[in-house]
Amino acid sequence: MIQTRYRLRPVARRLLVTKPVWYRQGMRNGLLALLLGMSGCLYVGGINHAPAGEIEVETLEPKQGDWVTLRAGVTDPDGDDIRYEWEVAVTPIHGKPYTRKLSDEQSTDDGFLVPIGEGLSRVKLHVVDRGTHGVLLHARDGQGAYRDLTASFEVANQAPTIAVLLDIEPEYKLTDRYPDTGFADTKVRNPAHAHYLLRLREEDTVDYEDDLRCGNDGTIKYEVLQPDQSLVNGQVVACKKGELIDRYRFRLDPTKVTAPVTAKIKVTVDDGNGATAEQIVSVDLVPNRPACIKGMDGTSPKPDHTVPVTHEEGMRFEVTWPDDDVDEGYHYSWLVRDAGAASFEPVQQASGAVFDMPAWYRMPGDDMELRVVIADKVMNDAKGQPGCSEDTVLCQDPAADLPAECYQWVTWHVEFW
Repeated sequence: MIQTRYRLRPVARRLLVTKPVWYRQGMRNGLLALLLGMSGCLYVGGINHAPAGEIEVETLEPKQGDWVTLRAGVTDPDGDDIRYEWEVAVTPIHGKPYTRKLSDEQSTDDGFLVPIGEGLSRVKLHVVDRGTHGVLLHARDGQGAYRDLTASFEVANQAPTIAVLLDIEPEYKLTDRYPDTGFADTKVRNPAHAHYLLRLREEDTVDYEDDLRCGNDGTIKYEVLQPDQSLVNGQVVACKKGELIDRYRFRLDPTKVTAPVTAKIKVTVDDGNGATAEQIVSVDLVPNRPACIKGMDGTSPKPDHTVPVTHEEGMRFEVTWPDDDVDEGYHYSWLVRDAGAASFEPVQQASGAVFDMPAWYRMPGDDMELRVVIADKVMNDAKGQPGCSEDTVLCQDPAADLPAECYQWVTWHVEFW
């Protein structure tokens, strides 16, 4: 037994003297318990000491979704068995604080705290929120002595990593058809007037807390660095449930882009909780080009040659084309100019890429010029009509030589027999 002496103040001594025996005995026991505190308690045969030790947080710098291992590094000086009760108080970045408990006397395991050690000496904590996690361990021996140990750790916000995908609309999928656009390397060139879509690539964008999912905390900003903003027509496309955050569709104004240009757009993502990520996307663009005809269909007369047409039967004139900068469809204008006439006149009977010239279209001995002008449906001339003026350089940039087989229109000299 430990013998403990007490020195009482005079007032306390007088109280003990004047009060009944049972009262004086209770006061002595209360003062003794106060002196001993939580370091132990008296029992028959000596003093029972409370367990001692600390909580060890084994998982360093956890992030949302991790499992954190907590270990009770506790011993009992008297060699008694220790019983544990764990309590975790969470103060999340968003939402109200909450508390979860787990004890070896009354298990409240709900998937938040999971026992992995004998007698709850080790537990796993499922981190479902960012914020402060305060851990309280109530360690008690079999004689009733206990000690409360505390620890805490932070679950910090994780910065996202992003991968921005530049996607050209499906009908505009192209290869590098024009090596003469002025770019020194071999990168793919695309038409300026096509529609492009910027979006986060799902499989390569990492966001630990799912802030970048549509409707959550994340936001995205698109900033055109070049060319001049006046050349770019862009709009944000709102996301839908289940998608990543908003996309951006843009195209360059085909009436203003007259030379090859590199478009650069800065994409900045803010997860709404203090972390950002950014990426700059570049794409080489070429101006729209007039329609080009490279070769004729085998059933049609060769262009720029004299074609004899007998009065007993007509003649089919047909044009084909392998390439336009974008396959948006074509506009065909069939024109005729009689010998000595100053200008071409429209042909009413023609339709599309084919003109079936009927018999007796002109009297035998007459001659004329037949021309088809081909334009795509994007570029307009100065008068707002489809196609380009005759002064427009065709198929290649002005600095390049014009191949003999490249035409914006095709002309035949027709003689009627």
